[in-house]
This record gives sequence, C-alpha cells and structure tokens, in this order.
Amino acid sequence: MWLPPPGGPRRRPGSGTPRTAAAAAAAVVAAPGVTAASTAALPPPSPQLALLPSVDGGGSARGGGRFWVPLRVPLQRRLQTLAVLTFMLLGPLQLACWFWTGAALLNPFTTLPMAAYLAFITWWDPPAAATRRYDRLRGYLRSCLLLRLFTGYFPMALVRTAALPPSRRYVFGIHPHGVISMGAFSHFATATTGWDALFPGVTPHLLTLVANLKVPFFRELLLALRVVDASRETCAAVLDGPPGSSLAIVVGGAAEALEARPGTYVVNLHHRGFVRVAAAAGADLVPVLSFHENDLFRILAPGRASPLRRGQEWVKRKFQWAPVLFHGRGAFNYYYGLLPFRRRVVTVVGAPIPVPRVGGDLRRDPDAVALVEAVHHRYAAALRELFHAHADAYDPHRRADIDIQM
Repeated sequence: MWLPPPGGPRRRPGSGTPRTAAAAAAAVVAAPGVTAASTAALPPPSPQLALLPSVDGGGSARGGGRFWVPLRVPLQRRLQTLAVLTFMLLGPLQLACWFWTGAALLNPFTTLPMAAYLAFITWWDPPAAATRRYDRLRGYLRSCLLLRLFTGYFPMALVRTAALPPSRRYVFGIHPHGVISMGAFSHFATATTGWDALFPGVTPHLLTLVANLKVPFFRELLLALRVVDASRETCAAVLDGPPGSSLAIVVGGAAEALEARPGTYVVNLHHRGFVRVAAAAGADLVPVLSFHENDLFRILAPGRASPLRRGQEWVKRKFQWAPVLFHGRGAFNYYYGLLPFRRRVVTVVGAPIPVPRVGGDLRRDPDAVALVEAVHHRYAAALRELFHAHADAYDPHRRADIDIQM
C-alpha cells in the first residue's frame, strides 16, 4: 500500500527543493495557454496545494495532525461531507432499485405496470433519446445544492486552454480514470464548475458502463444528469444530434483504475475505440487531464505477478470492471474510510484535434486503420504536451511524470 513519506511534501521528479504554495500560485497564473476566462472559474490556490494528498486532517492547517474530526467544524464542510457520502451510496442504491423492482413484480397490484416499464426501457427507450425528456428539469438538477456541495468538497476546478466552437461536435477523452472518476462526474455530469460559462453551446454526455443503464429507476437519475451508456449505438446517436452534442469518455477505464496510485499519472491508451467513434462522426477529439484525480484515494497496488493482481486482471477481463482495493477517509476520521480525501482537483481541457469523417469499416479498411492510428498518436502527443504545459502549476510535487501506455 502506498504511504506518504513521514514528513515534508512530495518532491517533483528531477527537482530540488519543493515549491512553496506562493510559488505554485504564481505558476498557476503564468501557466501557458490559460486564458483569463478559464482562470476566472479556478479557485485561488490555497496552502494545501503543497500538502500531501492524504492530509485531509492529518497534516493540513485545518486538521493539525489529528485523527478524529473535531466537533467544531463549519456547517458547510459538514454538508459537503454529507453530499459526498450520498454520492458514495449510489452503489447500494442500485441494489435497492433491483429490490424494489422485484418487490413490484411480485405484488399483484404493480406487476403489470412494472412489467410494462421494464419492457419500455429495454426495447423502446434508447438512452440518447431518453435524455431529452429531462431537458426542462436538467438545468435545476445539474446545479442543485447537493451537487454544489459535492464539487465544493474537494474542491473541483475547471481550466479552459482553447475555445470550443459550439458548431462542432466533440469527443472528450478524460484522464486519468482514478478510482471513481470524481473529476469526470463533477465537470461533465453537473453544471456546478462553470462548464456552461467556459464552453457555451457544448453539451457533453458522460459515458458509463452499459450495465448502469440497465438498472430500473436508477437509470432515470443518470439520464437526467445526461449520463448515457458507452455502447456504439448510443455514441453514434449522441453525435448525430444537433451541433455541440458531445461525448465524454474516461478512456483508460478499468485498466487505468488499477494504476491509480497517488502522485502518478499512468494513462492507458491501448484501445482505439474512442478514436473510431470520433472518426465515424467527424467529431473533434479533445484531451482532458485531471490533476490530483489519483490523490483522492489510496490503493493497494500488488505486483503484476502476484495472485491478487492476477485475480484483479481476470475480473477486469470478464466483467469490464476493476476490483480496486482502496480506502480514503471516514465521515468522522481523517485517515480510514470510503470517502475521498479533500484534495483540490484541477481539470484542464485541451485544444480540439480535428478528425475527418470516415465511412466504411474502420477496423478493416487499410486507409481507415492508418487514419485511426495517425490520429491516435497525435492525440497521445497532445495529451503529453498538455501535461507538461500545466503539471508544474497544478501538481508541482507529483511523484512521477505522465506515463502513456500504448
């Protein structure tokens, strides 16, 4: 298990003395490619920028090295913790939805309505079209108090490096995955971090596992937040929509989650599927990088040859899901639990990469395969450039530079 050094902040690879918080703050303002509009949405750097990712209370100025959460904590912080705890209960909520469904099927008074609902969502309610029935409520839901408290817990910050014309369609590739992809959810499924002000007219649809959209009732919550499944049909239907319709994909998926060690940036680009999706629709690719996403939890990272890691890889291959062993902080202590550590996550949205529209079989046609490979390498280069342009400003004490695995 990764543990922080006994004292002092982490050192940047190849650097001498770690930066102070003041120096990091100056670097934020001077970071190349950051516009005035983008920094307006970015909270001012705090002294916690130079602290360890695990020091929610253990080493921060507020926590002062204590283990238990003190009784006298500002109400807003307690509400933020409650909002994040609510988010972490979405897993049990899915099980509860299945229980309610089974109970409704067994009840003679609700059997027919429930059977009709299940048939409707299975055969006649494609996710891309289903999101439109929540258009009137979405503005209120995506910016509600609960989600504002959720994103303020970390807090989340969004940085724009280039304008995205609303006349185009986009495929956002988000890195790294982290344990739970808190940054991706905060920026692409809510309206609490300034997305609409920075990218007006661009409507991202965050992709999730197909299984999540199969859960009765729970799928309605996801659709209302504009979260859809990652099937090929849904991706094509979204990008077939009006100008500005876009996809947000956490590209690395389960493979990247298993490498979510604090202070590191392991990016898995073995798959070309997101490039094919963009090429089939002629959508621009946009690299997105979240600094400190991997610092929100500590994971148990066994060696690749260990039985535990082989078991994790087997589950990943069979179920497309990563059984990551992790821990964060608790509701009443700063060191052990399933809540993420309070760590400021800065998500930088890069410049769009034009992708020509290509018809035919993108897996077998030689010209199409060559185009996909060329765009894939260009995307990797753009992601690496994005990291080096902003890493010193937003994570000066990282343990390692970006590691792109292709």
